[in-house]
Amino acid sequence: MVKRVCYNAEHAYMLILLKEVWYHYCEIDQGTVSALLAAESKGKFYNASIKDSGTDGKFSCRDKPVPELQ
Repeated sequence: MVKRVCYNAEHAYMLILLKEVWYHYCEIDQGTVSALLAAESKGKFYNASIKDSGTDGKFSCRDKPVPELQ
């Protein structure tokens, strides 16, 4: 399920590739990303700790500016 994770700590911004679709999350802390990368099942961790928080929750980019990365 989780194909790739890209994280920019300076901007607390994560891109995650699930199957063939990229999703982005804003103001996501390093601890959460580290826990995702260390999880035995990244898919289960993502679903339980990030996905639900990202839709309209604390990691949603809906009401936060997406950083301009170069």
